[in-house]
Amino acid sequence: MDNSVFWLDRISPSDRHLVGDRLFYLAHLSRQGYPVLPGFAISPQLLWEVWQLQDWRDPIFAELPNSSLHINCEDDLQLHAIAQTIRQQILQTEIPPSWIAPIALETQQLPGTALSIAPSLALPKRLGRTTRLHLSQLLEPYITPNSDRALAQALKSIWSQLFVARSLLCWQHYKIPIAQLHLAICVQPIGDRIASGRLEANPTHFNIQVMLGPAVDLETAQPDAYQIDSRSGQILDRNIGEKICTYTLMGTDDRLDCQPELPAEDIQNQRALPPEYLPLLIQLAQNMTAELGSHFQFEWTLARMGNATQPELYITEAYPLDPPKQRPYAVSSPETPNQLSGLAASRGQAIAAAWVLPQTTESDDRSIPLHSILVAPTLALTD
Repeated sequence: MDNSVFWLDRISPSDRHLVGDRLFYLAHLSRQGYPVLPGFAISPQLLWEVWQLQDWRDPIFAELPNSSLHINCEDDLQLHAIAQTIRQQILQTEIPPSWIAPIALETQQLPGTALSIAPSLALPKRLGRTTRLHLSQLLEPYITPNSDRALAQALKSIWSQLFVARSLLCWQHYKIPIAQLHLAICVQPIGDRIASGRLEANPTHFNIQVMLGPAVDLETAQPDAYQIDSRSGQILDRNIGEKICTYTLMGTDDRLDCQPELPAEDIQNQRALPPEYLPLLIQLAQNMTAELGSHFQFEWTLARMGNATQPELYITEAYPLDPPKQRPYAVSSPETPNQLSGLAASRGQAIAAAWVLPQTTESDDRSIPLHSILVAPTLALTD
C-alpha cells in the first residue's frame, strides 16, 4: 500500500497486519455484499512520517518508532511526563497542507458534511480476538466537519491517544513495542442517523442495544434492549430504556460536538428503532454468522445518506470474539444483584473484578483485593 489513502474495496486480506481489525472486517463484509458505509483508510505510515518532522529535544523520542521504550510503571511521574511530552508534541505539530490535501480530496466523494474519523489499530494475533478488541477501544473516534483543518486536528487527536498514560501502560503490560503499533484511520460519512446501537451474538442469543441518533455512549447510557433467539429470530425479551437525552450534531466548520437535548415526552416512551427495521437487523445478524462465527459483535446505524429519502441499516464496526472461557468458580450472593449502577468517582474506563462493600458493616482495608473496582453505597467527602 504505497498511497496514504485507499478505499475499503482496495484493502486485501494481506493488509490486515497494517490496517487493523476494524478496517479489515469492514472491507471483508463489504466485499461479501453486506451494507457497510462507504469509506477509506489512511495509512498508519502517515503518523510516523509526521513523527519525523518533529524537533524532539530528547533523542530517545526521535528514535521511538525504531526502538523499544521501557517505562517504570511504578514511577507515576515518569509515566505522565513521557505521555504529556509526546501528546503535546503531536497535538502542536502542523501537518503539511500537501499531505492533507489528497486526503481531503477523497472526503469530497463521501456524502454529507460530517465525517467519522475512527482508529483501526493492528495488534499481535497472540493476544486473541477479544483482548485485541478491548485494547482497540482505548482509542476513541471523532466526529468532525468535512474540512481540511478539522480533518488534520482529528488525525492528531487520535494519534496522540496512542501515548496517553493508560495506553502506554497497556502496551508495556502486553509486551507490544511502539514500533509494532500500526494505527490506520477509518474515514466514513455520518449522515442523518435516526438510531444506532450494538448487537452481541453468541450461539443461542442476539443481545441488541438501541439508542436514538448516533451511539454516543452505549457504555453508560440506558438504551432500549432486546434479547433474540439467534436461530428462530423470535423476540425473547424487550425493554425500553430511559431516554434521558438525545444527541444532535452542532458546531462550526472546524469542530462538531454531540449536544445533548431533552427529548419530548412522547419520544421517551417510544422505541428508538422503528419496528419494521428490527426483523432486518435480526436477519443481518443471522447472515453474518457465516462470516464471523457464532461469537461476534457489531455496531450499526439506521441512517439516511446523501439525498436518500428512506433510512437504511449500515454496519459501522464488526468483530469476531473468542468464546468465553469456563471459569473455575463463580462468586454469587442472593443479597447482591448481578447488575449494579451508580456514579463513577472519576472519569475513564477500567476492567477488573468488582468488590462490593457492605452497606452496614465497616470493611477492613486490608481485606480489599488489590487492583479491584470498589462499589460503595456512599462516598464520604473530606477536605
